[in-house]
Amino acid sequence: MRFINPEHVRRCIPSQWHTEAAEALEQIRKLSPEERKEKIDKLSDVWKHLKGELHKVSHGKCWYCETSDVRHDDDVDHWRPKNAVNECKEHEGYWWLAFSWQNYRYTCMYCNQKRKKDKGGKPDSGGKGTSFPLLNEEERIFNECTQFELLQEKPFLLDPMVWQDTLLIQFDTDGMAYSAIEEPSSIEYQRVDKSIEIYHLNAYDLKERRRTTVCNQVERLVQEGKDYLHCLEKSESNYAAKAGYYGVVNQLWFMLGERAEYSMAAKSVLRFYRKQYPWVIDILKEVEAS
Repeated sequence: MRFINPEHVRRCIPSQWHTEAAEALEQIRKLSPEERKEKIDKLSDVWKHLKGELHKVSHGKCWYCETSDVRHDDDVDHWRPKNAVNECKEHEGYWWLAFSWQNYRYTCMYCNQKRKKDKGGKPDSGGKGTSFPLLNEEERIFNECTQFELLQEKPFLLDPMVWQDTLLIQFDTDGMAYSAIEEPSSIEYQRVDKSIEIYHLNAYDLKERRRTTVCNQVERLVQEGKDYLHCLEKSESNYAAKAGYYGVVNQLWFMLGERAEYSMAAKSVLRFYRKQYPWVIDILKEVEAS
């Protein structure tokens, strides 16, 4: 999960879309709950019209798992569900946010939809869908409110549009997502654990894809970089070794960049080598400063 800056999202939205969204909200505001749900579904083109812009913001990657769109059908997830809330059966959904761009998350169907089993054969109860657990259920908002009032809710799931949330997940060399917080009893640890489950972040096929395309690649590049530097220690004028080392740095730089698939997994794996190789620290610092 990589941070999606809300300001970048706001700037990419066409001005006419805001008019379309406001008109749609007015159409549902005075309807009964049942009529409202039906009307929201009929007005789905409103958020679908933003799909292209949301796609561009993340360079075609799912905001939850960083998978590129070559693998999946894309969805626009309503962060706060529009018609129902899985954890609160009496809730009619955050209908007033159905046409709010701040409530949209660009996602692959694997993160957003439930599957009976993952490709490893294990039972799978995840899938964002209408899930929206809170740290304190008593703070849940049931009726149309201001943005400030809405902020009183404390979401349990990690949000890619909250920078601090994206720092809580890291990955091991096998592509497995886990908490950056070590204490299992902490709320942040539990939030990561639940988010990994709901977003399918450790589904077998996804974990294997991270391992083979990113984690193994980072390990190989680090080894190559070490070998090239060893040659340069023997002869600083070794042009081939210098060019090889710069090539390694360029590849790692790209893998850690916002355009790359599973860039946060690449960063996590590279961090394992910080104590062994000072040059790895330099790369990480440069990327984080860019």
